[in-house]
Amino acid sequence: MTVRVDPDAVACRDASPHPPCLPERRVKPEQIQSQLTRVISDAIGGLRDPRVPMIVTVERVTVTADYSLARVYVSAMTGDMEDLLDALRGARGYLQRQVADHVKLRRTPVLEFHDASDRPPL
Repeated sequence: MTVRVDPDAVACRDASPHPPCLPERRVKPEQIQSQLTRVISDAIGGLRDPRVPMIVTVERVTVTADYSLARVYVSAMTGDMEDLLDALRGARGYLQRQVADHVKLRRTPVLEFHDASDRPPL
């Protein structure tokens, strides 16, 4: 029996006759930010808090290099922005559970909510 070895594969720790381990797949921060934007936007749409308007837009999500913190920039056409931010901060646990269920990361980032008009320049 002949075993083909992929030159790009990472060698396993033991010298077993099994095929070599595959290299870890690296995910770009932009992909994680895109997934977080989608999941958080859907989860906010499901909130039943009267302080959250019908239409809330997740403008942008930025993550730190180690994915431990995600800054979520939101905007709304109607309603008070401070009330919206307070409601989102109150629902942080629910929103982080949604992120943990739908985005496969080793650790779920802590969510920080900010007004989209206050965001720093790119």
